[in-house]
Amino acid sequence: MRKINHSSRFIEMFGGIQNGRKWPLKKLSEICHLVNGYAFKSALYSNEGFSIIRIANVQKGYIDNSDRAYYPVSFEKEFKDSILQKGDILISLTGNVGRVGVITDKHLPAALNQRVQGLRLRKGIPMSNDFLFCVLNLDEFESLCIENASGSAQLNLSTIWVRDFQIICPPFDKQREFTQFANQADKSKFSDFKSRFIEMFGTLDSPKVPVKRMIEVSKASGQYGLNASAVNYIEGRPRYIRITDICDDGSLNDDIKCSDIDDSTYSVNKGDVLFARTGATVGKTYLHRSGDACFAGYLIRYSFTEAVDPEYILAYTHSDTYYDWVLKSQKVGAQPNISASQYDNMPILIPGRKEQEAFLCLYRQADKSKYLN
Repeated sequence: MRKINHSSRFIEMFGGIQNGRKWPLKKLSEICHLVNGYAFKSALYSNEGFSIIRIANVQKGYIDNSDRAYYPVSFEKEFKDSILQKGDILISLTGNVGRVGVITDKHLPAALNQRVQGLRLRKGIPMSNDFLFCVLNLDEFESLCIENASGSAQLNLSTIWVRDFQIICPPFDKQREFTQFANQADKSKFSDFKSRFIEMFGTLDSPKVPVKRMIEVSKASGQYGLNASAVNYIEGRPRYIRITDICDDGSLNDDIKCSDIDDSTYSVNKGDVLFARTGATVGKTYLHRSGDACFAGYLIRYSFTEAVDPEYILAYTHSDTYYDWVLKSQKVGAQPNISASQYDNMPILIPGRKEQEAFLCLYRQADKSKYLN
């Protein structure tokens, strides 16, 4: 499949990030409020609170949320100017300078660490957040960041340079045209991603790696969730994860509830994967990374052995191989359904841990929200 090139299309439409042609140029400080990072003390890191977005979390095109550090809420006043909001665009200033990611609901609540510059679009500015994010993710911007950084052993980009950096500001209809093109181009990458999975590991019918049943890489058979009602969230109680809370990309929505029953038997631990077992959402999955939670009855929980990285299981469940199995396996009655015993016997392509990690590098660079295009 031919890859669609964002940069070529951008040059074709606009002439370059700073080539105004007939478009006005604006400084980033004119377009955005600047969110500056705070010097968090590692000695105060905790197991909950504000997720600290560090420079290592800022990858090219996304924020890696897998390795979190937290800061206690009790210190919130100290770093209140560094608290992030949905849509904030982040730029790395040290090391691999010019990497750009964006904050989504799944990252919050979060605060920004030093050596990362945050940009928050000003209200009333004739520019969309999507367009700004697309522009700053062009190779041209990353190259300019590298060219203007100082240092030899490690590059450092000045916040002043970022503040004064100028980009074109075309009309909204042109911005929309380009962002729609960029989104379509991204979809082609996900097709490449799926093709790469087959190239690396084969298919269930023609495997290149061992095929194992889920039960062979799990600590136990799948467990059904708690049969309880959801009530309004109470501070300090575990979140009650329901089948309707799981989004297509594997994240959770913002409708946070508690269960009306406390039962630690149904607690969700770090690394557990929940599988939706019934209804229109059958087959959806969620990987639990942090926080206190329990899970509801239309979900099935699995904990995994050292033979498999739970992140790989999540990635596998966004592959065509998995969805083909779901379509073939679901029992269709009043509602589609897949039982725990069926999930126990689900065949999975299981490469070695090094191969799993190689595949996960591809997975982490993709926008999970578009895997199901």
